[in-house]
Formats: sequence, structure tokens, C-alpha cells
Amino acid sequence: MTNKLGELSEQEMDEVLERLTGMRKSQLEKLAKRLWSDMEVPFTLEEGLRSYTKSELDDIRKYLRLTGVSSLKKADLLDVLREAIPNKIEEICEKWDDERLSWLLKIADNGGKITVPSSIGLGQARYLRATGFVFTGTYQGKKILAVPSKLVDPIKALKNNFTVRSKVKRNTEWLTLLRGLLYYYGTLNGTQLIKLTNSYTSEPVDVMAYFQVIDDANAFMEDYQYDRYGFSDQGVENPDSVVAEHRMRKDLSFYPFSKQQVLTAGQPGFIERNKSYVQLVKYLTDSFEIDKEEVDEIVDECVFEIQNDATFNDVFQYFSNLFEFEDINEVQALMDHVTNLMNNTRLWVLKGYTPTELAEQERKHLQPLPTKPYKTHEPKEVVKVGRNEPCRCGSGKKYKKCCGG
Repeated sequence: MTNKLGELSEQEMDEVLERLTGMRKSQLEKLAKRLWSDMEVPFTLEEGLRSYTKSELDDIRKYLRLTGVSSLKKADLLDVLREAIPNKIEEICEKWDDERLSWLLKIADNGGKITVPSSIGLGQARYLRATGFVFTGTYQGKKILAVPSKLVDPIKALKNNFTVRSKVKRNTEWLTLLRGLLYYYGTLNGTQLIKLTNSYTSEPVDVMAYFQVIDDANAFMEDYQYDRYGFSDQGVENPDSVVAEHRMRKDLSFYPFSKQQVLTAGQPGFIERNKSYVQLVKYLTDSFEIDKEEVDEIVDECVFEIQNDATFNDVFQYFSNLFEFEDINEVQALMDHVTNLMNNTRLWVLKGYTPTELAEQERKHLQPLPTKPYKTHEPKEVVKVGRNEPCRCGSGKKYKKCCGG
């Protein structure tokens, strides 16, 4: 086998990818085995922590932001965590949204354990374990989320904790607005996010708390991307391109969505299905033997490609690879629908405008042509003076010797 990746044969490349895929699969299987190992309930906090590795205890230490204990051995660190965790529950929950707090309260209300919700994957389970007070495992053949018995009542008390509930409500709104703003605008920097969020909230945004909340939420669900360009929707393939287009349109304000529009777009799985979208779906279901659910998936992918700056040819080729056309009329009909969809899809690079809306916006700023003819001035009559006549200036000299000289 050669040393340079660019010189690998196709077979060698397949072998490399197979090994890498196998390594990833093996790692995930190992993690799953650890997260969902057999456990007994009820259990004490100390019993739960003793089942963790030193690395897992370090994860808890980091999540709780405990300082000065990083060099402790496992037994000593366990003692520190056993004392710290009960006092950290309220502080941690003040950074959560309604979804996470609701799960925690359900665990407590159900005697300390619940069957794992379908939305909880390995990443979410690992995040919850890092809190130090939510444990994962398998009990009587079922995967569960559980809390130590002595933490059940303190967790139940959060229901009536006004400070926690008000902050959770605020955080939920912040996170929903964040997802909605990124859905429509693609990529935003921190300053833009704060400014836009402030425009939708009744109270000024606490900047430090805001970024702590969205960072913690992203560690749980990975709702957005973050890099040197700012915060981006998960679907954005080239944040740098979106940012560059925004800068080119620095005099164009972001499209003024209503608060309800942004909150709706911030719901999980939201896709804006406008009139042009619906028309394309209807055309495809009427013209080809395919069910609506499959067509929705196809058009959703099409919208995703349009958002990522696909050209008309790219989009049309995408459909051409999926469908066979009987005649030129079917081709023309699809071309019309694709054009309509592209013109009416809200684009990240256009700051949330559709091409049609932006064209209309730009027309409003053009100077209108005059509707009345311009007034012209009649030329003044020119009086000719002979060269030997007295000069009109009154000097008494001949014109040719004075002003006409």
C-alpha cells in the first residue's frame, strides 16, 4: 500500500474507509454498553457515582465547574462530588429549557426512574450522566433514566421554585428564537443574535446568561454549528459564503419576521412549506406514481439544496435523476415549478428574503422616471452690433475698438 492518501487505489480506499467505519461502530457500541449497563433502583448517590470511571467523574467535575480538584484521585473526587451535586441541582436547572426540566420532574414524580424517551440518544444520555444527578442504565430489561432516592424530593421541589421556573421559561424562548433565527438567516454572529433576540423579547437579554444557556443546550442536542463565522443552522454547508453575502448586502436589513414566525420556525423538524412548495408536491404526486410522504422528503431535500446555493441546473438535474419524463411538456412543467420554488424560497444569503421579495424591495428604491417633460428655456434674442457702431457699453468708442476688439 502506498503512503500518500491521494495515491490509494479504489480498493485500498474502500479498505481504509471500512476500517474507519468499523472503528467508529466499535466505539459507539462500547459507549452504548457503558451507558446502558445493568443497574439497580433505588440507589444512593454514592452507589451511582462508584459505578463510574475516573474519566466519567472528571466529566461531572467539569460540567459542575468545580475548581481545585482536578488532580484528586478517584476516591477523593467521588467524596467531593457526593457533597457538591445536591447543592448544584438548582443552579444547573436554571440553565435548562422546559424539555429537560420536564424529563427530570417526570423521573422524580415516577419514584426516581422513567423509561428512556425515544428522543434520547447516546449523546443526550452522555450529557445527562455528566450532570452527576441523572443516571442511565438498564433495569428489568428496559433502558431507564434515574436519580438517586434522596434527590427525588429536592427535584420535586423545583416545581414550585419560581426562580428556576421563570429562568427555564426564558431559556426555552431564547433557544426557540435561536433555532428560528438560524433557520431563516443561516449564519449570525453573536452581536447579531443578541440584537435580533432583543427585538423579540420584553426584557433585555442578559448576554452572559444567554451564551451559557445556548452553549449548554447545544452540548445536549447539537442544534447549531459554531465556528469563526458565528452560529449557523445545522443545514448550512458553507457559513463563510453566507456571511460574505450578508456583508455584500450590509444596507439591507434582515427580513422582518414576526415573533410567531420565528418561534414556529424554531420548533424541531420545522420546514416552511409555502405555496410554491405545495404546488410542486401536488405536481409530482399527480404526475408520477409516488406517495406524498416520499415527495415531501424529495422536495425538502430540494429546498435544502436551494438554501445551499444550488443553481437551477443543479436542482433540475436532481429531479431528472429521480423521475423519467414522457415528453417535453412534462419537462417544461417541472421547469416552471422549480423556477417558482427557487424564486419563492427564503434564502440565507438574502437575509431571509425570497428572490421575489428582494427584487420587489430593490424596485422600491429605484428613482422613478419623470412623468412630465422637462421645461426648457427659450433662447434670448441676440442683438448684433456693427463693428463701426458706437459700443453699447456707453464708452463712446466704436464697438471694434472697445468690447468687440
